[in-house]
Amino acid sequence: MTITKAAYQSAGVLAFALMSGTGHSAPTLNEWVAENTVTGESTVCSREVDGELFFAARAHDGRVRLGTRLDMTGYTASHHFTIAWVMTDENGAPLMSRVRPTSIKQKYVKDDKKLYADMVDYQTLTRPNAKELKLEVRIGKCATWAPATRSCESGNKTYTVKVCDAKI
Repeated sequence: MTITKAAYQSAGVLAFALMSGTGHSAPTLNEWVAENTVTGESTVCSREVDGELFFAARAHDGRVRLGTRLDMTGYTASHHFTIAWVMTDENGAPLMSRVRPTSIKQKYVKDDKKLYADMVDYQTLTRPNAKELKLEVRIGKCATWAPATRSCESGNKTYTVKVCDAKI
């Protein structure tokens, strides 16, 4: 599956409002999922990897709510990052429609020691009655982004997180 079939987001430092918190630590995975879902949605899966949080929740109208909390600690003011969610069924067929995700939340959150980029979106499914969901997220981070050339000057890091294989 290619990135073009995935929900793709790109954000720079000015895209979000900086939310600053002091005197408290980051929420647990369960606390973060609970504060980012609403009544009537059922969590399909959630995962924490190296302090970064991910979840998927089944919503109404054939949609799924996807959430990420990326650790952006140590990145410069000119940083850049990308997120590509990839959802497939048990046979590897894509489950995401080509409809642009609906943004619910995009903000930076600071706890006592770290800076996080929080994003939550609704994504429409092509087959809302699918039986299984295989979910991964492809992440790219760039410490120094050059807007003029639209390229990463330093600190390029890419990785994939396998969030879950779950019955839905």
